[in-house]
Amino acid sequence: RHVELWHSRLAVTGPSGTVTRQHLAAFDATTGELRTGFVANTDQPVRALTTDGTHLFAGGSFQQVGGVTRHRLASLNLTSGAVNVVFTASTTSHVYSLAVSSGRLYVGGVFGTLSGQPIARLGAVSTTSGVAISGFAPAPNAAVTGLDVTDDGEVLAAGQFTTIAGTERRYVTGLDAGGQAAGPDYGDAVDYSVWQV
Repeated sequence: RHVELWHSRLAVTGPSGTVTRQHLAAFDATTGELRTGFVANTDQPVRALTTDGTHLFAGGSFQQVGGVTRHRLASLNLTSGAVNVVFTASTTSHVYSLAVSSGRLYVGGVFGTLSGQPIARLGAVSTTSGVAISGFAPAPNAAVTGLDVTDDGEVLAAGQFTTIAGTERRYVTGLDAGGQAAGPDYGDAVDYSVWQV
């Protein structure tokens, strides 16, 4: 077996020959074998992945997934990589982070519009339809590069921002389900951009 990565293309050789994947591939978590049935090639980089256990959500810089137009966000079948055509979320620029909880897909990046709504850099969409959730629009003043959701539903956001939800929060913060700043202010402990949480 041999794996080669070049220009965001992954080629894996094995008993059945060579298989090429562009920007996204799936491997068996136990054996490390390429899952040849999963095909979701994109035309530009994938920068974030998350799952709700039913779908794989991908975000990045792409405009196409598996030949289907998808502007930087896509919902994929976990087994085949096929695009979920019902999910139509999109952004106007790069997506750097994703997190999923309670029917919401939280999306972070440098975009100015999310699913056709003026929601900049951090927002949420329905995991089913991709429709923007207007009640979650904290409007950070710079890029969001990391997202997570705690067990009690607090959204943790990290990035290059210094204000979010109208509040001074430097580079990392918690947010409630309505997009308001929650939890401690880490401003005294963090003095530079945070990339992940």
